[in-house]
Amino acid sequence: MTTVTFDAPRHRGVPLGAALAASSARLRAWVAKLPAARLQAREEAQRFADAARVRRLAQSLMADDPRLASDLFAAADRHEIG
Repeated sequence: MTTVTFDAPRHRGVPLGAALAASSARLRAWVAKLPAARLQAREEAQRFADAARVRRLAQSLMADDPRLASDLFAAADRHEIG
């Protein structure tokens, strides 16, 4: 009778190199989003500032030309929404 004995390797999960590569890819994707988020926040702040200036102009024109002032208020609202 012949017997063959062999050791089966244990399952060790994800190799270290693959885990590092995956976490590195996630980190790069997160860092790549940062400038876009800053730019979007800056554009949004600029849009709100522009709308506020148009509203101040509309308020100053309210006594002289209420229709124009009303149109300016509506335009500021649309601009603020984006």
